[in-house]
Amino acid sequence: MKDLETLRKEIDSIDREVAALLSRRLDLVKEIGEVKKAQGLPVLNAAREAIVLEKVRAAATEPQKKDALEAIYRAVMEESKKLE
Repeated sequence: MKDLETLRKEIDSIDREVAALLSRRLDLVKEIGEVKKAQGLPVLNAAREAIVLEKVRAAATEPQKKDALEAIYRAVMEESKKLE
């Protein structure tokens, strides 16, 4: 069994990776917002959000993680819409 400090270091490392990936995602969100604006499209695309959430739920490695991952992605998408 790993000790607490080792586990926390692993989480810190993952958090850095997640933050970097989310930052890249937000950069793309800004670009999508520009495209939508140029094409006169609304920010909200409920069908697309449903597809993203279904993919996230499908990617969960354990059933009990599905709801947690969906909640996290709902928050990510809410913040993303603010940037669009």
